[in-house]
Amino acid sequence: MLADRGLAYLHLVEPRGDGTGTDIRTSVDQPTAAAQFRPYWPEKLITAGGFDQHSAEAVVATGDADAVAFGRSFLANPDLPARFAAGAALNPYDRSTSTRAATSATPTIPRSATPTGSHNNFLRGLP
Repeated sequence: MLADRGLAYLHLVEPRGDGTGTDIRTSVDQPTAAAQFRPYWPEKLITAGGFDQHSAEAVVATGDADAVAFGRSFLANPDLPARFAAGAALNPYDRSTSTRAATSATPTIPRSATPTGSHNNFLRGLP
């Protein structure tokens, strides 16, 4: 069993497609990888991949995950916790500004005009 491996946590990444080029991130009937692995992993579980604020809060609230990691959303919004706390709009992810292929050395990413908020809604029992 996975839990017998002595790992500190399990980090899962949700699939973005079904192998045919079809985007499955918005499939309502598709269970998350976290929901499928949770019965086999009772320890800390972090999931990532295609979550927005509401779906992240939901997967943590159901107990399917203990935390949600935001990669692309954080690259486009370095103040992501504050934006979530304030309900502010998010900058869209732009791959050209977050890779070595970017034309400018330091991309300018607009910050939210909202005050800094807490991100504790996305953590459950983590130090």
